[in-house]
Amino acid sequence: MGVPRIDAFETFCHDAGAGLGKGATPMRRFATLAIVLGLAASLLGVFAFSGLSVRAGAMAGQPRGGQITILSQATESDVSCALAKNEHPTVPTGLDTAETVAVGIQNVGGAQDVDVELRLVSPLACPAEWDAATVPSGGVVEPPEIIGPNQLSDARWAETGMGASELRTRNVDYIVNCSASPPTYPFQIVEDVSGASLDDPNPMNNTCENHPVVTGTGSGPVGGIAELPAVVESDWPARNFMALAGLATTALIALTAGAWYARRRWGR
Repeated sequence: MGVPRIDAFETFCHDAGAGLGKGATPMRRFATLAIVLGLAASLLGVFAFSGLSVRAGAMAGQPRGGQITILSQATESDVSCALAKNEHPTVPTGLDTAETVAVGIQNVGGAQDVDVELRLVSPLACPAEWDAATVPSGGVVEPPEIIGPNQLSDARWAETGMGASELRTRNVDYIVNCSASPPTYPFQIVEDVSGASLDDPNPMNNTCENHPVVTGTGSGPVGGIAELPAVVESDWPARNFMALAGLATTALIALTAGAWYARRRWGR
């Protein structure tokens, strides 16, 4: 005849009931209650830590080894644009000069590719066009087109594999060459973004437009490439949350172990 199997969970529940029963001493009740609460909090801490690890992987934009991949069920994603540049560049007349535009692309929702288009409109007296060498890999710069008194330059590329709530910034240059007179020239820069696969619930923020004024001077280069602040993507908030969750879980496990020992030592 086999020996009856005693389930560990049933044994724990029986001990917990006895520890909280009428015949238990105050010390034993305290130890039992601390064990139960500590185990419950430890489980919650483990779940929170696991969730933050998944979030940190998404923020870093890189897969984590051994991590379970959860397929996104999103059907919408709000993409938006942003432009930052020198609004009043000064360039030497008669010379090709590069000016930098920081092009922001934001994807909020499901992961997808995002298509980006840039248009630059400049007067024929100070023509400008996008520098193909600074357009992201795989991008295209169309040959300049003259319409009336203006020159048009178009560039386009695809931001592939943008994650949920991901922001990217691309620094793209345009090359300008102004004549001596008149000294100032109005430009128009237009950015348009669109999701490649998901519906956009707010298309009103897909287009950004700016109007820098370029000044030509005969005194030599004084403008040049605009010094724009670098945009650095970091997952430090997620790392801090992960560390706090780990410390909390470790402390709760230690509390549980201490309470268990106290019960075994003094509660019986």
